[in-house]
Amino acid sequence: MTGRIKSIGAAGLLLLADQTAKFYTEKKIKGKEEKKLGSKVIIRKVYNEGACMNLLDKYPGLVRVLSLFLSIILSLRQIWISGRERNFLEKAGLVLLTGGAWSNTLDRCVRGHVVDYVAVESKHTKIRKITCNFADLFIFAGSILTVLFSGTCILEPMRYNKTERE
Repeated sequence: MTGRIKSIGAAGLLLLADQTAKFYTEKKIKGKEEKKLGSKVIIRKVYNEGACMNLLDKYPGLVRVLSLFLSIILSLRQIWISGRERNFLEKAGLVLLTGGAWSNTLDRCVRGHVVDYVAVESKHTKIRKITCNFADLFIFAGSILTVLFSGTCILEPMRYNKTERE
């Protein structure tokens, strides 16, 4: 039971971190203003009504429903997996996925759009135009960990402890 509570708490902390950054961005960044963090990171405010890279932005209601549905499915999987003897990296991937998914879902349900705020300085215009948020980065990293360590790929032998395989 404590594994489940820790897992849910960790996802909640990730959601809180992203929502805090979004709140800061909403209050401090005006219009098309950009602030540099070091030489490579740009902070700016962009509203995304669709999914990744404005996919389906013409259908924000559909994106909101899909986001809510997938967040619920991820949460159920996370709760189920967190109470079992599984690979730590698989669990960590699900925590990242769930925290990121719920943060963006919360935005869609409350604000009507997702607030993106991080970009990377690049001489390539297409790369420089991409703006994301911490939740997007959590989802990306969590997806990689979950795919690699959930037993659905070549890393199957790393999935269970030795005692479970015997």
